[in-house]
Amino acid sequence: MQSLKTLTRRYICRECGGNTIPSEALSRLPIHLRLTIFTVLRDSLYHDAPALSALPLTTLQPLITSAIQHDDGLLKVEDEGLGPYLPALDLSGCKYVTRELLSAAAAVCPTLRTLKLEGCNTVDDQMFGFIFAVFPALVSLHLSAAFLVSNAAYTALASDVTARLLALSLVRVQNDVTSQVLADFLLRCSSLRELALDGARAEEHISDAFINQLADAPFTQTLRSIYINRCSVITDEAMGNFLGKCKRLEYLRLCVALTMTGSCFASITSDNSGPTLRSLQFNNAHIAPNIMTHIAHTCTNLTGLGLANSTRPTDFKALIELLDACPKVCDLGVTLGAEAAASNIVGCFDKRPNLQKLYF
Repeated sequence: MQSLKTLTRRYICRECGGNTIPSEALSRLPIHLRLTIFTVLRDSLYHDAPALSALPLTTLQPLITSAIQHDDGLLKVEDEGLGPYLPALDLSGCKYVTRELLSAAAAVCPTLRTLKLEGCNTVDDQMFGFIFAVFPALVSLHLSAAFLVSNAAYTALASDVTARLLALSLVRVQNDVTSQVLADFLLRCSSLRELALDGARAEEHISDAFINQLADAPFTQTLRSIYINRCSVITDEAMGNFLGKCKRLEYLRLCVALTMTGSCFASITSDNSGPTLRSLQFNNAHIAPNIMTHIAHTCTNLTGLGLANSTRPTDFKALIELLDACPKVCDLGVTLGAEAAASNIVGCFDKRPNLQKLYF
């Protein structure tokens, strides 16, 4: 039996030929089918399917309006960092994100708080400012591949807008944006709880100087989640300075940390994020046994630990010590050597019922 999505995709391609679906026809469709069409269109646009990528704005607008009105999955996302059930809209991958489309969405949901525009390469300086103007309640913005947003847009954003931001994801957006402009912008985001960064030119943007500036940001008192990808030139000293200032981190993810050894985690203590940290992801780098021991006795509420793809095997004795001290760990990724026999690995599950996923 073919799924509803598959049938819908075939129907659109066959009957509409990638052109348009009349609004009056949409209004007669059951709500669940309208939402299915919207999901198919969004997924297909993301993957750039030729038959659907040519659909005009007149087709997408009523679909999105219908989805905003009736789809709880689009409007509500449960996020412990920002609070339960925030009104949200995910238009990631859609090529038709325009002012007109955002205005239509704002008319239906004026209290929108979360907007995801990942892969929407039509976002430029004018639209960047327009987003916050048309959604006055917006507190969470997720952008990626927005290479048209320049220094001027970040600098021009009003202080009352930056002060209300709780979550910000800037992935591959800093193409021509300077490190100093980006740092100044983030320093004005005084209430941030979630931050994700991935520099298009990481060596120029995400450096020690950049991280040291963030260590003095007001949001270190409120930040609960930080993800930095391609932090290939950051040293343990700079990251340790930043982590030592963060008081309530719950999720910490550092990827491609080629120049770090993990000694920065010694800055996490019982006086800052030690008791609150729930997930630590430090892939592609090795952590020394003494740092593992420090984490074990400081971050006892850990539920997730990612140490995969390390340059050297994780010390097995230190790992067992951490699992004993952190009984809530249920998701574990490590790089194991010959010392960790298969029987020992299986024993991790036998003695620790909470451990559900093990990657090595």
